Amino acid sequence: LAPRVVVIDQPGAGQAAVVAAIRGVSRTDADFFPLTVGNTLLGGGYSSRLNQKIRIEKGLSYGAGSSLGARADTGVFTASTQTKNESATEVVELMLAEIGKLGDAPATETELAPRRATLIGAFGRSLETVDGLGGLVANLALYDLPMSDLADYAGRVRAVTPQQVEAAFAEHLPTDRASLVVVGDASKFIDGLRAKYPEVEVIPLTELNLDSATLK
Repeated sequence: LAPRVVVIDQPGAGQAAVVAAIRGVSRTDADFFPLTVGNTLLGGGYSSRLNQKIRIEKGLSYGAGSSLGARADTGVFTASTQTKNESATEVVELMLAEIGKLGDAPATETELAPRRATLIGAFGRSLETVDGLGGLVANLALYDLPMSDLADYAGRVRAVTPQQVEAAFAEHLPTDRASLVVVGDASKFIDGLRAKYPEVEVIPLTELNLDSATLK
């Protein structure tokens, strides 16, 4: 399916929610680990690239992040934030630019090293509780992965190189495949958004139908 640009018009909304979504990978894909490490750099926490650009540098949001939703089949990658209605179009462009940068040039080792450490630390903490261990084992069973992956996780994260991250983002998450959704008071940003995306669909909140693929 072709990507879509959708505005859900909610007159009087105090802010606009901005989401970019791209079809991702399955949990068993060879690029799962490079994408996981790259996603942590892109949108995993306060010091991530998205938050640094949109919140800290531009002051356009209280926070921005991203998620790599890997599943048994094709997963969904999303990046999201909330901003003033008037800055929705700018935030869309900033978000896409940061996603695109990871596929255009390799990150530095200085950037990736703490991201690897964060992932490995969180994984280790999960192993310390019965619930955490049970959840990890259940996920391996769900995706038909070997139990040896528990022992291999840290090594596979450490092995991810900047070049692998760049190649994985370029192949799986190019921004020309991104669908965009903005929910807010369209009167305050639709002209600017339409200038960049003439194909934008505007759906009044009163006509939104979440049971339909067309959303109408």
